[in-house]
Amino acid sequence: VGERVDNVTGETKATGMATLLNFDAFREPPSYWVDHAASDTSPEVPARGWLRDLAGLAEALYADDLGPPDAARIRWLCEKTREFAEDVGGKMAFVLRLGVFATTWVAPVMILRAPPLWRLPVSERVRALIRYESSPLGLTLFAVKGCLGINWFEHPGVARDAHFDGQCRGERT
Repeated sequence: VGERVDNVTGETKATGMATLLNFDAFREPPSYWVDHAASDTSPEVPARGWLRDLAGLAEALYADDLGPPDAARIRWLCEKTREFAEDVGGKMAFVLRLGVFATTWVAPVMILRAPPLWRLPVSERVRALIRYESSPLGLTLFAVKGCLGINWFEHPGVARDAHFDGQCRGERT
């Protein structure tokens, strides 16, 4: 057990495994790691277009045993991904939209269901994505998952759920 100075707050803190694993003492991650402006008042989940397809895909990708993530996080993720696509533009935006389109319309067929993907129950979507990802067409999902992953982990609620505080496990050098 030792002490270190927190680079963000300037406080002196104890170090050691007991301190590192003390999730009760969890604090907000620093602003350079997450989007502290994340709001649960984002507009509704898009009702049409590629963002509706993206929302259905994201619900399946981030679903767990309890079901899909809450609708507010999906709305926020769709908005952040839309902004990302606008910022990068060109070929990357095209590849992202193409990946969403291909996955939305081909993945359900691979489990003998009618497309689009977002119309299926979440459990069926998960099954369709697993089958699609293991097929030769699965590479089209790679760019989509990468972009969603970058944006997903910027949400402070996700960081809290993962007990991420922006610090490495151990002392910083």
